[in-house]
Amino acid sequence: MPIFPKPIDLAADYVWTGDHTFDGVVTCSGDFNAVDGDFSGEINCQYLAGVEGTATNAYIRLRDGGSVFGYLVSPSGGNCLRWGGSDVLYFQNIKPNLLTLDIGEDNARWLNYYGVNGSFSGNLNVEVGGSQRVYNLGTEGDTDTEYLETSWDTNEARITVNKSGAGTQRSLTFYNGIVKMLGLDSSYNVVSYRDFNPSTNNQRSLGTSVLRWLGVNAVDADFSGTVVIGGSIDNSDENDLLTITHNGVSQYEFRNSRFLTKGVSADLGAASAPWLTGYITNVDAINGSFSGNLVNEVGGSYKLYNLGDGSAADSEYLNIFSDFNTYKIRPEKTGSGAARELILQTNLGNAYSNVVLDKFGLLRLRYSSTDHILIGAGYTQIGVDIWPTTDNSIECGLATNRWANVASVDGDFSGNITAENLPTSDPGVPGQFYVTTGGALKVSQ
Repeated sequence: MPIFPKPIDLAADYVWTGDHTFDGVVTCSGDFNAVDGDFSGEINCQYLAGVEGTATNAYIRLRDGGSVFGYLVSPSGGNCLRWGGSDVLYFQNIKPNLLTLDIGEDNARWLNYYGVNGSFSGNLNVEVGGSQRVYNLGTEGDTDTEYLETSWDTNEARITVNKSGAGTQRSLTFYNGIVKMLGLDSSYNVVSYRDFNPSTNNQRSLGTSVLRWLGVNAVDADFSGTVVIGGSIDNSDENDLLTITHNGVSQYEFRNSRFLTKGVSADLGAASAPWLTGYITNVDAINGSFSGNLVNEVGGSYKLYNLGDGSAADSEYLNIFSDFNTYKIRPEKTGSGAARELILQTNLGNAYSNVVLDKFGLLRLRYSSTDHILIGAGYTQIGVDIWPTTDNSIECGLATNRWANVASVDGDFSGNITAENLPTSDPGVPGQFYVTTGGALKVSQ
């Protein structure tokens, strides 16, 4: 085997036959072709290629017009890979020869992967501490971003619509095909676009006894079981109307702060099922029945209307009330209502004894329609005969409480007439008694 200890400079192509050893630098201006080569130093060339017959094979281009890049070139002459500088650039698809080949390793991972599309026939795994992000604005590392992220946070799996910088908080919507099903809007509300049904009838609860919804707003509600209310029923209808129905028929209404029957007479309670106690400010009803007490609190009154009602401008009613520690019963009126009389009577009606407080303020003690006693302003009239219940046992006046004058047509006394302070001479008043000096009783003519 020839040994060449000095540098050799070949200006043209040259074919070496057999093995040769070069201890110096071999400079070749043309092609350098060999079957095998063993180099302990540098190979400084522009191309490194293999030739098989007359076909052109892939080769390595070590210089590109004096640049720092090297290329792996395909048989067709197209670049496959470029290296040099700080990057490795691929010009064609990268395919594994075997399905068992990996890109990176468990302890030697790529920092970031940027691609337009990705297709995986196996699993796409995100290791502990990582997340998956789908961007609507910006990309990883930008100041202003909007993205959907799936991640884990302290053993809690999360699907998050997130933002950074000047990005806007977006909504999240779940679709079934092209149909909207459920959404999370940008104001952090859960929005349902379809009916919300339990998987099994009468098996799922909406809230619990200790975890309740703050409010439920609905147009209609249909309950086949029991409705338990721990607070109040509030109606926000613009007409201030709440209707209670039975078998689809309206029965009761709450309207303008009033509880009304729906066009028909109805009972509140029953004789066999009365209310224990009712606390009411005002009630409008046809009939009322109480087996216990009907209590009116301090400051209230009982009013029996003959005209109008409690809200009418023109009314007439009987008022039973207390006024400065005094109990009173009197007819009242408002507006153009008329003053009415008050009659106290027995079950026999006005045909027998009754007491009338008339509209002029007169008190009439009557039998039927006849005034037996009439009491007016400063006088009392007797309209019938009057006598004591027992003969000779009832006084008419007292020795200390005498009548000022007694005017009578006749007088009939079966006992004594005691006259005191009579005139001692004839007063000249016909019919008046006087006493003579001799003690005789005479009547003035």
